[in-house]
Amino acid sequence: RVGHEGFEHQLDQLYSADAMDVVSDIKVMETMLQRDTGGAARDFGFEKVYDSYEAMLQDPALELVEAVFTDHESEEEGKLVRRLVEEIRSKRWYLPELELIMVNEADEIIGYCMFSRFHLEGKYEQELLILTPMAVKTQLQRQHISKEMIEYGLERARELGYKAVIVEGNPMNYRSRGFVTSADHGITAHESIGLPAVECLMVKELIPGGLEGIQGVVSYADYECLR
Repeated sequence: RVGHEGFEHQLDQLYSADAMDVVSDIKVMETMLQRDTGGAARDFGFEKVYDSYEAMLQDPALELVEAVFTDHESEEEGKLVRRLVEEIRSKRWYLPELELIMVNEADEIIGYCMFSRFHLEGKYEQELLILTPMAVKTQLQRQHISKEMIEYGLERARELGYKAVIVEGNPMNYRSRGFVTSADHGITAHESIGLPAVECLMVKELIPGGLEGIQGVVSYADYECLR
């Protein structure tokens, strides 16, 4: 099925291999971000976090996302994931502070990661995020880039006051990052998602006790491009 299965496959590929360190002086850019001279950027050793890069980076980032998913899935999947990013940007779920774009020393885009608001049956939208999509330039995969971006995003999300992040994928790739089976916390997948196993839907608390009182069914029905 076209759609979330592609997101799961791509995240698994990008996040599972931690063979080498990322080259030095890689920068993370957050579009439309208020200037941040400390916080998560400093903690993770990135050279600089920029603001006011929306016009320069958002369209090229779409090109990267489409190219990566086309390479690893299909042309149809690439176009679909591009539409998903465009849709999220246009909806209330969008958080410019958590649309992350990584560039190299030449300011070439090499990685993309988006965390956006997510609700369970109309609840918890101000507390819960979903991680999707994730894309790293094909030639640079298996170099820690996705790991660095996701860990940076988790820290930034914590700073912004969010309580937990949902992701769909291979559990072996996420356990070491603190993700656990979401069903153990009362967060289950709608039957339309068609999980291969219940363990493939996971959640990570960003603060101790962050999942207390948060329960419900995960559905992608809000995404028009996935219907």
